[in-house]
Amino acid sequence: MVTRFMDIEPCRNVEEAEEMIQFHIGDSGCRYGVFNKITHQLIGTAGYHCWNPNVPSSAEIGFDLAPSYWGQGLMREALTALIPMGWNIMKLGLD
Repeated sequence: MVTRFMDIEPCRNVEEAEEMIQFHIGDSGCRYGVFNKITHQLIGTAGYHCWNPNVPSSAEIGFDLAPSYWGQGLMREALTALIPMGWNIMKLGLD
């Protein structure tokens, strides 16, 4: 189940998926593509959303990854870059 650890239900149709995309287009934050290093194919995304720069520590980090790439340490690699960005650039965790 792809959305097991998320606070959303899986999309049931294309319209729901389009609504999710529109939400993230208007969301404050930043999202990055995760690409296969050999084929350069987009295999997922990772980043921050619901960021409010006026409220310290106010952001959520999220990611998604094609199931065929699960269990290979790719999100650990992506989060290793994203977490310091949150601390150093976005100033998350600072009061």
